[in-house]
This record gives sequence, structure tokens and C-alpha cells, in this order.
Amino acid sequence: MYDSMDFTASTARMTGSEGATGSSIGEVKMRVAVTDNGLHFTSFNPRGDLVSTTVFPTTDKVGRYIAVMSTHSTEFNHYSSQFYGLCDTLP
Repeated sequence: MYDSMDFTASTARMTGSEGATGSSIGEVKMRVAVTDNGLHFTSFNPRGDLVSTTVFPTTDKVGRYIAVMSTHSTEFNHYSSQFYGLCDTLP
């Protein structure tokens, strides 16, 4: 989940499980950029992994936004991952 977005300061917060955020407190401070192509969130989590999420300004039939999240590890074996799916906005 991304919240506490301040587009003027280009900051946001990602919250979730320790596995998703790489943080024992389940929270990572993010940079956010707004473009014509969507919202772009980036940060390095406490493990040193680069985390990047793009939420595109395109929705499916029920109004969910298309999104993709990538992680790039700094570990020796360089584990990377990419997840794509749909997301909602909270009221």
C-alpha cells in the first residue's frame, strides 16, 4: 500500500509485510514522480534492494489501475523479481 503521498515534495510511504517492504516495521519511505504515464514510486529498502512501482493511468472494466512492481537485489546472486496486477484507490 502506498500512502502519505506529497507530490510537491515527491515523497510517499509504502506499507505492508516485512517480505514485501524489506523492513522489519513494514514501512519504507519512497520517492514518487507524477508523469503523463502514471505514478512512479522508487526507493532502496533496508536490505539495500531497489524497489520500483509504476501505477499506470489505465483501468480495467471495474476501475482498478494496472500496476507493475520490480525489485532488484544487491545480494551476491542478484535476485530480482517483477510482479504485475491491478490496484485500487482508497476512499
